[in-house]
Amino acid sequence: MIAKCVDSTFRALLEASGPETSIRVLRSYSMHSGMAATHNARVRFKFDGSGIKETAIPLFWLQTMMSGGDCSLDIYEAGAVLECRKCYMCIAPPEMCVAVSHGMADGIAQVVNPRYHFVFTHHLSNGDRACRSVLSMNKTVSADADLGRHLETVAPLNMTSEELNALTTHGISETLMSTVKAFVDVHGGEETVHLALPWAYKGGKELGEELSEVMQSTPVASSLPALIGFVNRALGESGSIKSAERDAIGGKVEDCPFRSAPPELCAILEEFKRGFVEAYYDSFLLSFDRMLSKGDEECIWSATGATPKKEGGDQPREDPFVILRLRLAKGEISSKEYEELVLLLGKYH
Repeated sequence: MIAKCVDSTFRALLEASGPETSIRVLRSYSMHSGMAATHNARVRFKFDGSGIKETAIPLFWLQTMMSGGDCSLDIYEAGAVLECRKCYMCIAPPEMCVAVSHGMADGIAQVVNPRYHFVFTHHLSNGDRACRSVLSMNKTVSADADLGRHLETVAPLNMTSEELNALTTHGISETLMSTVKAFVDVHGGEETVHLALPWAYKGGKELGEELSEVMQSTPVASSLPALIGFVNRALGESGSIKSAERDAIGGKVEDCPFRSAPPELCAILEEFKRGFVEAYYDSFLLSFDRMLSKGDEECIWSATGATPKKEGGDQPREDPFVILRLRLAKGEISSKEYEELVLLLGKYH
């Protein structure tokens, strides 16, 4: 769900600023993220040095997060080849990969060994079978460059599924924050909100409609508090519904991955949520009295005006987990999305 919000926000930035400016501004933030990730990878995997493998490992770690482990790293005498065969952000335009992945790779090389360069030769977002990058001392290395003798295929990084899921959520959340900061840098806060909100609503509504077959077969979509709880959890928020009435509910968020984000991001998330919920309810209004991003200890929110959409007759409910398995088999959702939905729907089914 966060990935869809990133996609919508970046598309708004791209439309408002054009490819060159969008890539330039966001790539700067991504470079700093890559530098920070390098320091974290060194601590997490207890390595040092400035050789080929030491330069490649931080990017391999980031790609492991963003692919659910569907990636590889091969070390050669004169370089390395990284392949990422799946990416949770490949729904976004190709310019986002240039701004984020390329920027992070630049930051990694700058920290470990500035003599090395990552050159991306293939991209999933361009329809290639994998994102492929070549690490060497040649800035213009070709896809079929001779890197010398093959030395090692690096084993998958040792991470638990809980750690991998947490890091993936953190990584995508950081990308959303960087995208919003880049937007504000170019257009200012007020104009960012004006330009991004229609895209946020559209993205939320599209995602809600995409999941409607699964959601309508569970109690989640038939209860406004349950539906909002589902959305909040999918966005990494923790809290509670503090009141529930027929046409109005309220609640609080006590923790959120975006508590240090600019307030413009909260406005975007608010509109994204409204779009998602309006795939199931009409005239949904969401407002906040307090916000973590403004320094408050918690977010206090209220929602009013929602009425369930009219459906033709009562239909028998299909098992949502069977529907999920079918969508996974058809390639309509990724394995990570499948696992997240199983966990979330399990709370209500």
